[in-house]
Amino acid sequence: MSNLKEYNKKRDFSKTSEPKGSKGQKTKTSKTNTGEGGVFVVQYHSASRVHFDLRLEMDGVLASWAVPKGLSYFAQDKRLAVRVEDHPKEYANFEGVIPKGEYGAGEVLIWDTGVWHPAKENKGLNSGVLKFTLKGKRLKGDWALINISKTKDENNWIIIKEHDKYLNSDDLTKYKTSIKTGKTFLDLKKENKPKRNPFKCIKPMLAKLVEKIPNGNNYLYEIKYDGYRILAYTEANNTTLYTRNGVDFTAKFAGIASVLSEFAGNNSFVLDGEMVVFDKNGKTDFQTLQNSIRKKQTNMVSYVVFDLLALNGKDMRALPIIERKAELEKLLKNAPAGIVYSSHTIGKGKQCFNLAKRMGLEGIIGKEKNSKYLSTRSGDWIKIKCYKRQEFVIAGYTKSDKTAGGIGAILLGYYFNKYLIYCGRAGTGFDAEESKILKSKFSKLKTTKCPFKNPPKTKDDVVWLSPKLVAEIQFAEFTNEKQLRQASYKGLRVDKNPQDVVNEYLN
Repeated sequence: MSNLKEYNKKRDFSKTSEPKGSKGQKTKTSKTNTGEGGVFVVQYHSASRVHFDLRLEMDGVLASWAVPKGLSYFAQDKRLAVRVEDHPKEYANFEGVIPKGEYGAGEVLIWDTGVWHPAKENKGLNSGVLKFTLKGKRLKGDWALINISKTKDENNWIIIKEHDKYLNSDDLTKYKTSIKTGKTFLDLKKENKPKRNPFKCIKPMLAKLVEKIPNGNNYLYEIKYDGYRILAYTEANNTTLYTRNGVDFTAKFAGIASVLSEFAGNNSFVLDGEMVVFDKNGKTDFQTLQNSIRKKQTNMVSYVVFDLLALNGKDMRALPIIERKAELEKLLKNAPAGIVYSSHTIGKGKQCFNLAKRMGLEGIIGKEKNSKYLSTRSGDWIKIKCYKRQEFVIAGYTKSDKTAGGIGAILLGYYFNKYLIYCGRAGTGFDAEESKILKSKFSKLKTTKCPFKNPPKTKDDVVWLSPKLVAEIQFAEFTNEKQLRQASYKGLRVDKNPQDVVNEYLN
């Protein structure tokens, strides 16, 4: 029985454009293993070695032989033909490039095509001799395939020209082009050369914090993920990962970068998303993400992708988000583990928010469905948080002899009119290990001058720090004095520039 399982097993159809055979397809086989003939194709294949592939339509598939030197019209030429796996019938029309890393990687041209018929005296493949007639543009007349293996189950055959009017009529070695398009291997290489991305390291689009969820269906809604915002630039089998402020994080997430490069094949693209770690309940956990980076154990990290900014050299940013996401979903349809498409819903903002709140998520993101991608903070993108949380600058800490790291609380602020404004302290959220890590970082930032425009009034023993570190803080509210209440430390934000930290709730 003819079977395409071996053909399918050797190929990743998310990367190669070769036609896919029906899974496990089996076809009824005739007694002679020839049927009544059908289509034939000879493909000129620049793989690890340049060779020809002869394929004869037989019993619902293309029976296939690799012929290193190609067919010959000359009587003295007995050309080796190695039987390979059956191919689907659709392969007779395949001309293109098999991507690097895939089975048979290289350029494939349709060198000749037409129809074939078995000879009247033919006994079929099972006999070890197949005689047939080709009616192509370059190949004409009668031929014979003869199994020269010790047993009929082995794969070594020879193909020879039978004595007919076409014998010795042409030197086929002069033909190097596609009979279908006239293209050469070089033409295909140029056409399939990975296209460069149209831009590098842009600023991401940011969402505006709002309290009220818009009515109607003008917005699409997504989960607000709790991780590092990362833009991925993939081209020519290489990926670079940048944070929202342009810091190269490729080394930190080398595993994801490698997966994206391999997945891309000949594609180039720019993705926008969030690097996260999911807990056992499917929620994203920022502190676990930080710990995995610190310990260089990033095998649990996933890249949740929510936007497509460029694809194969085309700048997608001017397209509506709804169209960009449609293209993104197609691109990531067969993405490997660790690369996750961020799904959305149109409208139903209040229902989405209430669900996020019940699940204990940080919040949701709303995007005006016709919005373009702008490298700024815009009301076209909005965020609605289930609880108050944002980043603040660390510019000091209070000493304590009751904690392992000697830190009582960290002193926090944000920038307004280029001044650092003190807004409170956080004394919870860091355990003994985190306190020691913070203390180590703080030791390099000590200063005698208070960085805040409005120094805090405190009797505690304070150590001032140069405002170089940013912390993610969760809190209950701002008081009337614009001070944080019930603030808790969630982790450092090494992906954010202190000068970019503003008060999202008071501005």
